Amino acid sequence: MTLLQKYTPKTINDIILDDKAMDAIIAFANGWMGGFPNMDRPALLLHGKQGTGKTMTARAICKDCDFAIIELNASTSRTKDRLKSLFNIPKTDFFGNKTCLFLDEADSLFDSSESTIKKVIMQMKFPVILAANNNFKVPKMLRDVSEEIKFWEPKVEKLKQHLLKINKEEGLCLSIELINAAAETRDYRLALGMLEEKQ
Repeated sequence: MTLLQKYTPKTINDIILDDKAMDAIIAFANGWMGGFPNMDRPALLLHGKQGTGKTMTARAICKDCDFAIIELNASTSRTKDRLKSLFNIPKTDFFGNKTCLFLDEADSLFDSSESTIKKVIMQMKFPVILAANNNFKVPKMLRDVSEEIKFWEPKVEKLKQHLLKINKEEGLCLSIELINAAAETRDYRLALGMLEEKQ
């Protein structure tokens, strides 16, 4: 098991987010779990630079809520047949867990696909989470029905403390210079990759 696999947060409580972002995520999750989602903005749009935790947050939401996550890359789900297949996604899995559709790279969509995805969001009655590096490149039609949450790069000191903890728990004996350099990337995946490479 790699360091990234072992130390990627598995629940929302393990992810460092500001209170505003956390409150919005909890409201989204509670709405769908309780059967009363905000149907004005029933989807969640997570946006920010690569390595800021958008994907791990989507997965953590699903784990915490017992949602059955279906992950698709939005940029490769743009053909007519692929888009139509979104309406065939079951609303629950075999165990009765509610489906959650996670569409990554939502800022790479063609205009011709946005109306279909909006219909999926508004009609399928299961939660949809979108992720994008640049929210302004996500079609406005989709932004209008999504709660937008900005993901900021982790602070150097917080990431450094996270890496020091891993260094100690794994008995890696890595230099403070390496840990400082990894923390200064402000990218969880890249930083853990740097530790992995030198262990």
